[in-house]
Amino acid sequence: TDMYYSIDESVCGPYFVCHFKEGVSLRSVWIEHGDVLSNTAIISALAEALGRSSDYEARDWPIKLSEALHSELQKTEGSVLFAASCLSKDTISVCNAGDIRVILVSASGEMEATQDHVVAHDPNIPEPKESTNLTPTCYLGGNCSRNPDAHLWTASGDYTLFVCDSRIHHYLDSNSVVERLLSQGITEFEKSQGLFTQIHCSQL
Repeated sequence: TDMYYSIDESVCGPYFVCHFKEGVSLRSVWIEHGDVLSNTAIISALAEALGRSSDYEARDWPIKLSEALHSELQKTEGSVLFAASCLSKDTISVCNAGDIRVILVSASGEMEATQDHVVAHDPNIPEPKESTNLTPTCYLGGNCSRNPDAHLWTASGDYTLFVCDSRIHHYLDSNSVVERLLSQGITEFEKSQGLFTQIHCSQL
């Protein structure tokens, strides 16, 4: 069964985003790179990483891409926050490092979401936590010792994938984030500040 993918996206800030088809799957990458790395450096590292991860199966591609990109970035002075997905008919493979959040909403209303990797919200960080400490606990490049999270989700029928940074999700619970996105969308101010992608997947 062929899949139809429609993308609604707003990107403003230190981000690099790309989407491409591979067979019947849609593969996507979201990178927040701050001010240390240029777009040229990101593209160079990502191109090398994509080449090294191209032979992996769809379900393994996001995590293998993160490993390859981490290795490439260690040759530079920078680090990045990262998310990647590989979407197919009924399988959604996701990897994330940082607080770029990925949320899956199926046609039946079931939801899955990634964990924000910041000190205040990361379950791998022991108590006590400072509720205002939003320092990343996971990233690619540099000396990060925490591995990215990999997820394999399933959905029957149509589904929607939301991807947004902290300027959009504000560290609220994913149910609240999706409810606002579906009822109100993002504000003009958020469009001028952050990262937002909505991918709707339907079977033809």
